Amino acid sequence: MGVSERAVAQDSAKQAMEKWRPKNGTYNVPGQDLIKRCNESTDLDIEMVERTIRGNEWKLTDTAPGAIRLDMTCDDYNLAEFLDPKDPNPDERKFKEVMLLKKIDDNAIVVRRTRNGKFTDPNWRASYCPEEAQRIYTEAKATEKAEAEQKALEERLRLNPWRPQDGVYATSGTNFEDRCVNASDATIEITERSISSGTDRCNVTFIRDEPNAIRLFATCGREPDAQGSTGRTGEVARSQRRQARKPSS
Repeated sequence: MGVSERAVAQDSAKQAMEKWRPKNGTYNVPGQDLIKRCNESTDLDIEMVERTIRGNEWKLTDTAPGAIRLDMTCDDYNLAEFLDPKDPNPDERKFKEVMLLKKIDDNAIVVRRTRNGKFTDPNWRASYCPEEAQRIYTEAKATEKAEAEQKALEERLRLNPWRPQDGVYATSGTNFEDRCVNASDATIEITERSISSGTDRCNVTFIRDEPNAIRLFATCGREPDAQGSTGRTGEVARSQRRQARKPSS
């Protein structure tokens, strides 16, 4: 075997060992208006790292050099509604689908997939969208993800809001235990909607939840034998987790 033949054989062996994977990103039908279509919509969104295609999870199988099969669990609201118009929860129905992807070149693939478990539609060619369209889509997804996480956080706060423990609090540092016993900085009784600090006594009128924190709005006054004004109303505390220590019992 000559040098050139050995090089070809080695290159073929290397390609056989390296499993092909499509590039992460968005794809669309090729043509002169590819850039316009990529900017307006997305026919295919592949995320190999996250193991999703448009949010559908999948199991990957190599079927041939440059070809893979994806066994997917998919949501398809329109299909579910078409199959059963009386279904009260079509958005919760799951479908087992198969998608076949085959490499044409570094920027193009052939796509074929089932609908309701059957190959009823012909395969189609998908081209990788230009980098500018990829950037716009990636930024939009990041924004959408951040908004979803913020919404989930707000929902968790609503269902299970954080509250500081009721009890006596003092500034941490030297002689912490003595300060807790002899001259605490604050007494918090959220269950009684009460906070005291020194001679100030406050009745909590409203609690605003924040991530790992709460804002307390209250009407405050001083003990009868204390000097100073009384009847103050407004924001009296912004409590955060691990901001102050509670003495051990």
